[in-house]
Amino acid sequence: MKVASAAQLRILISLATALFVSVGLALLEQRSDLVRLASNLHFDTLADRYANVEVAPNIRLVALDDRTIDDHGGEFPVKRTRHAQLLQGLTEVNAKSVTWDIVFRRETADDEILAKAFESPASVIAFGARPVLGQAKTPRASFQKHRIGPDDTSHWPALDMDVGLQPVPILDNHVSQLAHAAVSVGVDSIHRDVPLIVRVGDHIYPSLTLATIMVYYDLPRDDFDFDAPYLVIGPKTLEKPIKVPLDDRGHMLIRYVDDWRNAFFVQSYSTLNKSLSLFPEDLEEAFEDCIVLVGASYAGSGDFIATPIEGSVPGVLLTVNAVNTIVTGGFITPATHFVSLTVLLAMPFIVALLFALFRPFIAGPALIGLAGGLIGLSDYMFGSQSYFLPTFGAVAATVVSGLLFALVNFVRSYMAERKMVTVLRRFVAPSLITELEKSGTGRLNLQSRKRYLAIMFVDIAEFTKFSDNNDAQAVSEFLADFYDIALDILFRHDGTVDKLMGDGIIAYWGAPEKVEDKEIKAVRAGLELLEAFNEIAEPIRQKAGAALQLRVGINAGHANVGYFGGDRHAAYTIIGRSVNLASRLESNAPHNSVVIESYMYDAVKDHFTLEALDPIQAKGIAKPVKVWKVVGPKNI
Repeated sequence: MKVASAAQLRILISLATALFVSVGLALLEQRSDLVRLASNLHFDTLADRYANVEVAPNIRLVALDDRTIDDHGGEFPVKRTRHAQLLQGLTEVNAKSVTWDIVFRRETADDEILAKAFESPASVIAFGARPVLGQAKTPRASFQKHRIGPDDTSHWPALDMDVGLQPVPILDNHVSQLAHAAVSVGVDSIHRDVPLIVRVGDHIYPSLTLATIMVYYDLPRDDFDFDAPYLVIGPKTLEKPIKVPLDDRGHMLIRYVDDWRNAFFVQSYSTLNKSLSLFPEDLEEAFEDCIVLVGASYAGSGDFIATPIEGSVPGVLLTVNAVNTIVTGGFITPATHFVSLTVLLAMPFIVALLFALFRPFIAGPALIGLAGGLIGLSDYMFGSQSYFLPTFGAVAATVVSGLLFALVNFVRSYMAERKMVTVLRRFVAPSLITELEKSGTGRLNLQSRKRYLAIMFVDIAEFTKFSDNNDAQAVSEFLADFYDIALDILFRHDGTVDKLMGDGIIAYWGAPEKVEDKEIKAVRAGLELLEAFNEIAEPIRQKAGAALQLRVGINAGHANVGYFGGDRHAAYTIIGRSVNLASRLESNAPHNSVVIESYMYDAVKDHFTLEALDPIQAKGIAKPVKVWKVVGPKNI
């Protein structure tokens, strides 16, 4: 029997490893939110880089802005008569379609006026929607006239939704076009795509985007078809139907426009309404045959979303950009899952052959070049072909496969390092471990910095008497229990432990990393320390008769913080008058209490009930220091 050579065996092992990696990554791609997040980040980077895209000249955005709310007396919702007035004015200047990204769900006395205006065939209004968990519900009967598509819709890639916010019945009965305000939110709450059709019960309905397009092109409600992976709009009416590429879920990727405030013709709702009433002839040229979208942009609306290129924009911008994508034909074609998976599975085998056939100093640079080539290919395809190929999985497969061959040599040292870190975490705050890792193995950065901190001193009263009257084992076990609980509480509240002092603790908030609401977190930690200490000390009090009590003093102020010492020994600690004052607060605190001073008082008075105590005289401070005892949290 012929025995395989070492080179052949190396290739076989490499290919087997590659198969293992590729299968693992394929499963990870299907199940992991982390992979989807990375793919989304890749898309966001490309979308932002190529955001300077074509803008349709006939799209108008009417914003219910802060000026509108001010003109309305600071109240919302805006009166229905004003909506009717705006729609009538837009109809008179021959706007082709008017989409209301507003759910009119509360009945008012003016609903009949608005309902009459909404009989205009150019008007589209929204009803709210929410994703369905489990079995979809059947929409109420009045919604039947707004459904679209054939009776058999089981093959349609539609987002299953439930009827959420509904317009008042009189509007529902009069509006010519009712559409779902359906959105698709990624695992990171960023809106990258939109479903064009949604399924409620056994029927499908248009989204605001699709309904707007159908009205704009004067298409019958059922003049579209699904030709995987495209939604074809106007196959019966348009000479050249619009083919919208969809992803595997049936969603359209949105081509967001950079600097939308200048790119789109944005008008204030209030200003436009007045202009349409007074000078409609001046606006006819600006709005004739245009798509008009009306939505909220005022600060208190709550209707703001995150997009790949901007962190917070009015929610109506999703529909505006989606409509612009279809009207301009600026579609982004997503790679099918089959293509993405094929590229993913091929990479580990290519890397395996590289490392099996070439030495590491050749295979390593080739590996980097291969990963860079995948990223460059995706960038080129997006920029020139508007084709999105998510290469994160393939790049990850390339890198992971390459690293796997070198990983074994470092496993032992890595495990030893992790073991050391695990031991270190028992004694040092996680933030200090991070600071030590930044400093490296060379000389520590001994330069101190002045920081505003919340500083806590903790001491066990009557501990000396307890220690003298009990054996060392009992004392040691009690302290071990106390410190385990105390350190867990302090670390959980983002505190940094400066040192353990026999029967006391010094801790602080605000270094080496900044901590938000440091004063509040320090007081909460102090109260938890009291409660936890009383639980473990009570058996000692009953058994040994020792009156063990905890005193906690917390001060807020500036202190010098950093490494103090030299190469042979250094400690990360704090010094300064604020530290001394915290110590004095603790030493003067009543037993079983948390005591604070003025700076802490101002920061926490709205969150905790406080009881004024007699002022104390602190060393180095001329005037007596006002102090308060923390009684407990307020019921806010």
